[in-house]
Formats: sequence, C-alpha cells, structure tokens
Amino acid sequence: MDEHAMALDSTERWMGRLQVRVTLAVIFTLVPLLVVMTWLTLYFQRQDMERLLLEKAESIAISGAANIGYLWERAIADGDLTREQVFDTNYVRFWTYDPATYPEFEGDSQSLDKYHTQYDAYTDEHWQDLLDAYLTSDDIIFTVALDVNGYIPTHNRRWSSGDGNPATDRTKRIFNDPVGITAARNTEPLLQQVYQRPGTGETLWDVSAPIYVYGEHWGVFRVGMELTQNQARVATATWRTVIIMAFVVLIVGGVAWGIGHYVADPIILLTQAALRAAGGDLEQHIDIANRNEITLLAHAFNTMTTQLRETLAGLEHRVAERTQGLLTAAEVSSATTAVLDMDALLPQVVELVRERFNLYYVGVFLTDEAGEYAILRAGSGQAGRAMLARNHRLAIGGDSMIGRCVLRGQADIQLDVGTAAVRFDNPDLPDTRSELALPLRAGSQVIGALTVQSEQEAFFSQEDISVMQTVADQVANAVRNARLFQQVQDSLESERRAYSELTQDAWRNLLQARPDLGFMSNRQTTLQTADVWRPEMKEALRTGQLVPGQDATSTLAIPIKVRNQVVGVIDGRKPDGTEWTPEEITLLAAMTDQLNVALESAQLYQDSQRRAAREQLVGEVTARMRETLDIERILHTAAGELRSRLGLERLVVRLGTPEEQEITE
Repeated sequence: MDEHAMALDSTERWMGRLQVRVTLAVIFTLVPLLVVMTWLTLYFQRQDMERLLLEKAESIAISGAANIGYLWERAIADGDLTREQVFDTNYVRFWTYDPATYPEFEGDSQSLDKYHTQYDAYTDEHWQDLLDAYLTSDDIIFTVALDVNGYIPTHNRRWSSGDGNPATDRTKRIFNDPVGITAARNTEPLLQQVYQRPGTGETLWDVSAPIYVYGEHWGVFRVGMELTQNQARVATATWRTVIIMAFVVLIVGGVAWGIGHYVADPIILLTQAALRAAGGDLEQHIDIANRNEITLLAHAFNTMTTQLRETLAGLEHRVAERTQGLLTAAEVSSATTAVLDMDALLPQVVELVRERFNLYYVGVFLTDEAGEYAILRAGSGQAGRAMLARNHRLAIGGDSMIGRCVLRGQADIQLDVGTAAVRFDNPDLPDTRSELALPLRAGSQVIGALTVQSEQEAFFSQEDISVMQTVADQVANAVRNARLFQQVQDSLESERRAYSELTQDAWRNLLQARPDLGFMSNRQTTLQTADVWRPEMKEALRTGQLVPGQDATSTLAIPIKVRNQVVGVIDGRKPDGTEWTPEEITLLAAMTDQLNVALESAQLYQDSQRRAAREQLVGEVTARMRETLDIERILHTAAGELRSRLGLERLVVRLGTPEEQEITE
C-alpha cells in the first residue's frame, strides 16, 4: 500500500472517530437537559397535585363546618333539640371493648369503648347522608364532626361497621389522641396536621375547621386525605416518564448518529479531495452546498423549549385560576355563613366575585313568589345600582339568558353576546362581550340565577362553569338560610306579640277586677290604698318614663312594666327634701326591674293555677259522669255536678229531638 492510500485510510478512520465524538457530544448535551426538565416537570406536577388536594380538603372542611353548624341551629330552632342537649358532654358508655375479640390491637382498650349522648340519635338520622356526600374521591378517607372532647356521634358508613373492629368501627368513640384533641379544640379558621393513622399505618393529611352554634364553639369538622393515592399517581407518572425517556434517548442517539454522519461527510469528502489533489490528481472537484443545519437545529431546539415553556406556563395559569376559584368559593362560603341579612349579604357576594375573577359585572336574581319573574336583588357597580333603582326584572323563560337559565335549571354560556340568539339587550351594560348565567339551586328548586359578564370575548370556558357553579351553590344556600332565618324571626316576633297581647289582656282584667291594688308605706306602717295619684305618677303611667317631681326635687315616679306594658307606678319621696342622686335613681330603677319580674312571675303562676283548677274541675266532673253507663244516672249526675261546681241557682238538662221541641212550643 502506497503512502497516498495509507493517508486516505488514516483519514477515514479519523473521520469515523469524529462522527462518534459528535454523536456523543449531542447525546451528552441533550439527554441531561431532558432529564432535568423531566424531573422539574414531575416535581411541579406533584406539588400542584398536593396543593389541589389540600385546597379541596380545606374547602370541604369549611363547608362541612358551616353545614353542621347550620343543622345544629336549625335543630334548636325547630325544637328537635335544646341548646343544652346539643352541648351535652355526659357520655354514657353502652359498649365496652373486649381485648380477647381482637388480640392484635395493642393500644388502650378503653379508647375503643362506645358512648351515647343526648343528641347522637339525632345526628345518626340527619348527618349520615351529609357526611357521606363529602366522600367524593378515593383520596378522602373520612369526613366527620367531633365535639370539643373528640367525641364522634356519627361517622361515615364506611367506618361504621358495627362489629367493634378497631379499624372499621369508629363511630360513637372518643378520639382524644394528640391529633384528635388538637383538632377538636382548635378555634382557628383552618388547622392542618400530618400523621400516621393507628391500626392502618396510613399517612394522612388532617384538615379541620371549627363548628360554631350560635357563636359558641361546639367542635370541628375533620377531613382525612390519604397521601398514598397521590403518591401512587406520582409513581405511575414517573415510570411512564422514565419509559418515554428511554425511547427518547434511543431516538436522540439515532438522530445524533445521523447528525454526526451528516456533519462528518462533507469534511471527509473535502479531505479526500484535498489528499487526491496533493497526490497529483488536479482534476478533483467537489461541490458542497451552503448548509445551516446547526442553525436550524438550534432554532428547532429553541422552538421546542419555547413550546414546553408555554405549555408549563399554561398549566400553571390554569392551576392558578382553579385555585383562585376554589379560594373565592371558600371566601363566599365564609361570608355567607357569617351574614344572614340578604340585603347585606348579596351586595357583598357580587362585589367579592367581581373583584376576585376580574369581571365586568356580577348580578344576583331571585324569583318572585308567583314564579313569573327573576328580580335583580344585587348588582355590582353603577350599572347594578341603576338597575336596582328601577326594580330591574326579567321574565322567566323569556328572551334572556337569565330567564332561560332559571326555567331550565342549567348553566348558559355565551362567548360572543353580539352573535347570541338569546340574550336580553341591556343598555346599562354596553361593554359586555361574554356572559355566563348559572342557576341558584336550593335543593331541587331553582330560586334564581347568578350572572357574570366580561368585557372580553370568549372569556369563559367550560371549566369555569364548575367553579362558578360552586359559588352559585354557596349563594343559593346562603339565600335559603337567610330566608329560613327570617321566617324564624317573623315567627318569634308573632309569638312575642301574641304573648304580649295575652299578658296585656290578663293585666287589664286583673286591674279591672282589683282597682284598689296599691300600697303606701311610711316610717310607721304599710297600708293598702288606691286613692293616691299625684300628677307625676299619672305622667309616668301615661308615658312609661321616669318622671321627677315638678314642684320639688325630693319626689320620683318610676313606671312598673310587665312585658313593656305599664301596669303601675312606684312613687318615692325623700324625707329631707334633698335631690335624688344618679346612684339612688339607678338603684330604685334596678329594684323596680326586679319587681317587674316578680309581678310577671306571680301573674304567670296565678294563670297556671287557674288553668290547673279548671282542668281539675273538668276532670272531676267528667269522672263522676263516667261512673255509670245508665243514661238517667249520667244526666242526673251531670245536672247536680254542673250546678254545684258552678254555683248556679238552677240548671236544666233535657234530651229531645228538634221535631219534638217544635211540637211542644
């Protein structure tokens, strides 16, 4: 082999090694980048999934605490339970755990005992479906309400096996372990704990929110979220990514080999041509076209990273929007549980939703009693105030999104209102470009609709409907609670007025029967009198206000009130003619208040005694008449007993038919 051939062979071997180096350089550059990007993607996905799970648990805890508090208050208001029964802590043991039944249990056997309270029968009937309704996914292990001592009156059905098993029968037990008692006595809006569940070894997130009954802390609503499901999903995603990465590495290796070949070939051709020319072959000519492969590769890589970055940014933006939606729903839930006046609640809700979602307009419509119109009850901004001023309303089922939404009970979305077939053209909202109408459902009844509007076209998506519907459901529950509260208030006011009228009638009758009720006391004695009515006393009796003496400062007249009704006057005179001091006036007024209470109690006692005497009289007469089944004896006994008991001079009892009476007359 000559020198020229040896040079060509050496050049080819060197160029082969160059191709390998180029291939390895590409692989060692791209693969680590892909690995790092994949790891970051998995890491952020895991963080986002855990954050969404935690926010879901927080929303369930807040909603559950509000609903349990509402059920307690409704039970008290309806008379199903008393306040003392709701806060009963006298736990009556009705089942004792036998260690021989489950010998594998190594904890304190007394912690498995079961107890009754004065309200656990009520919670078994009214809470079970509500608690189970929150078990919306496999991640949620339990949703349960505990009192301040960790007592669970009613658990989810999945944890109420009834066989005493420490792992599956957890209802009516007292969970005063460190995690349970810390949650039960927490009064902060939310409490998060992570622990391993005894008996199962599961790692759980424990999220709890306090339950208040008429402002008093009753206990908490706990939500247990299992991390195993989330970890399994992360592990599955990791293995899938690893497999995909393996294929990507193979593909990248092949591409890198091709790139090395593509880069090395022109150099080999040029080198061979140069060597042949150096060997004397001057006819060598090689055409190598202009190439921008490296630039194109960089551009492709930049394009790929840009697309990946935009994809991740889009995912983060969607996660942020969903998170903001859940936080807004939680804020609306918190606001609706704290306010029961719809005139104050609804404006607060519309402004909160408009601000949090950066909307153009938000309004709440409620149906009228006839079910014909949806009437605007709250609207944001100047447009809302203008429509409220003219009592803006829309026909249900008419030519408007609100009317159609209320009629069908379904959400209605228009991404471009200019081309919508059904939309009510509102001059107060000229800049609306997209609109979403959501029904307000109270149980199976649609009581109104929530309208949210934006100045941007296609602002809303189908995903927004679920978030906004959560807000609408919170508003509907708040409206229902406010209406129930108003009904209770109206009922209480009616009962108060009726009782006040009965009290007034009773005192009026008493004063008419006893016009001489009055006493005068001096240093010598206390005598009954009815003819002392000084002008100040008459003025206090008429106005119901404290009246000082007109001619001297030593006298003072204070009205006697029973249930805000003036029934008399206390008239005091100081012996030395000095002025009444504020302390003396306060003391006399306080003792007069106690007299008011004593008079009311005495009047109620006398009424009860009269009713008892009347019922006793009726019972005795009825018993005498029922001593026989003979008609003549019954009539004889009735005539005698009625005349004697009523103190009558004469009483006649006759039996006869109407025809007989007409003939006799």
